[in-house]
Amino acid sequence: MLINVETMVAELHEMKSYRQEKFRSLDYVVKVYAGKAEKQKSKVNNTYCDFASWVEKDSRRAELESALGKDVLLELERLHENWFEEYKNVYSFYYKDGFFSSLFTKSNDDDLEHDRIKSKFNDLTVINNLCNQKIDYVANKLRIAAQ
Repeated sequence: MLINVETMVAELHEMKSYRQEKFRSLDYVVKVYAGKAEKQKSKVNNTYCDFASWVEKDSRRAELESALGKDVLLELERLHENWFEEYKNVYSFYYKDGFFSSLFTKSNDDDLEHDRIKSKFNDLTVINNLCNQKIDYVANKLRIAAQ
């Protein structure tokens, strides 16, 4: 029987909430193509949504694999990794750090790159939805396994 299921579920929902908060901020930036106003809100930090660490916390991997199946955990880990990778790609386009990036004006190349980044953001949206669905699935499956 699983121990501390409600704690694990709460932690999953915290990770989901963190990702959603960052996703909404980045969504705003993409839609508006705004300046630095949302930069701090949309900056992401892996440590607040580190699924791999959650799995390893309190040596719970074996217990989770038993309750959920190894493939479910691997898929959710992969989704989280893909989410962060895509997120950082989109974020870095809008917030190029460095002195020279602010000196140059917008060019036609920027418009083409922006179209490419919007496509990446669409990919991120799909990954975000899949990740949310999988987290909800895992949370429900954990609750059932604990009964």
